[in-house]
Amino acid sequence: MRRLAALLLLVSTALAATFVVADPAFASGTPRAQFWVDSFSGDKLDKDVTSSGAAFEPDLSRLGRDCWVFGCFNNWNNVISSIDTTGGGQPGTYVIVWTDANLQGS
Repeated sequence: MRRLAALLLLVSTALAATFVVADPAFASGTPRAQFWVDSFSGDKLDKDVTSSGAAFEPDLSRLGRDCWVFGCFNNWNNVISSIDTTGGGQPGTYVIVWTDANLQGS
């Protein structure tokens, strides 16, 4: 339920920073959060939890996108519309996102 509540709270088209933390109950595999530009389709960004138990990306405008579609701005700032905290079968994660870079905004 916590993941669902977080997902509903965090889905936005104006995400600028992410923080991904492993679910305390994960046993094996690499926990992952996935971010899409469309409704769970199109360009996708995977953020794996590192060995420290977290992943941090302070500015999505610094992350390049390999996209071939017209209108692709070649970074992940302000384009994410869907988030999955189970990472396509991997153990779940907790995700915190901000509307502005460097953990600023709402």
